[in-house]
Amino acid sequence: MAGRYHKRSGRTTNFRKIIVKRLDNHLDIYLALAKERNNEEWSVDTFHSFEMSVTQKYNEIIKQRGEICNGHMYGALKFCTWQYMQNYILVDGKLSVKAQVHIKKMAGSAKSKLIDFDASAKFSDYILEVGGQKFHVLKQLLAMRSPYFEALFYGKFTESTEDATELKNVDPTDFQNFLEVLHGEYKAIDDYTLEGIMLLNDVYDAKTVEERCQEFLMEKSQLSLVKKLKLVSKYKNDELKEKLLSEIKTLKEYKSIVADGVDDFSLDVAQALLKKSLSLQ
Repeated sequence: MAGRYHKRSGRTTNFRKIIVKRLDNHLDIYLALAKERNNEEWSVDTFHSFEMSVTQKYNEIIKQRGEICNGHMYGALKFCTWQYMQNYILVDGKLSVKAQVHIKKMAGSAKSKLIDFDASAKFSDYILEVGGQKFHVLKQLLAMRSPYFEALFYGKFTESTEDATELKNVDPTDFQNFLEVLHGEYKAIDDYTLEGIMLLNDVYDAKTVEERCQEFLMEKSQLSLVKKLKLVSKYKNDELKEKLLSEIKTLKEYKSIVADGVDDFSLDVAQALLKKSLSLQ
């Protein structure tokens, strides 16, 4: 019996595990929240869509609303009877589960802050407002490490003459993590925060952040190879793409990756995979 986790596009959430189990002769499906516990209350008001992929002609869909607080799981109790699952859902003895999670509202933080960018921050001379939160930063440091902020603070932008500006369409949690990495706190990068940091750095273009994310992805990340290739498809990095492709050693591995990620790969990654397949024949 196998389960597959599919994350929604956009920023990374902390729903990192699908739990499938038998209870009272029924099939139960849960999403588990993986996070570091801290003193802040963390909750989400979510809309869940559980899609049971069975065959090309049949899908059973259950949609529910719920709330998750402080590490609790949320799931589909008695999704179907165990006998029904065995008779109509299993394909070649395997169960494939696809869970899509759409976040409507988040409160609190899923991890402890490594650096406080509040009013107590030393040597700050500028305020960046992100999602209703104020980040007190030092302009010169950000400008030295990011061409985006160099232009914002010292270029011809009107904002450069102000003491504060708002960064629109930016998630404050992702921005907190990005700033921490920019300030040398590389522990801010993990499998849960990685995509959000890469998303922002795609705009801010901080070389140090790019290098640290690449280093983590290649040396420490526990993400699957297919997930890593999906990230490379979103946030272009030819060097990293070549390194990941070199990890595909067999035709079986190649087929598994293509089957799971073909719809999410960029054109250049798809073409590189096709070329890789020819060398595995």
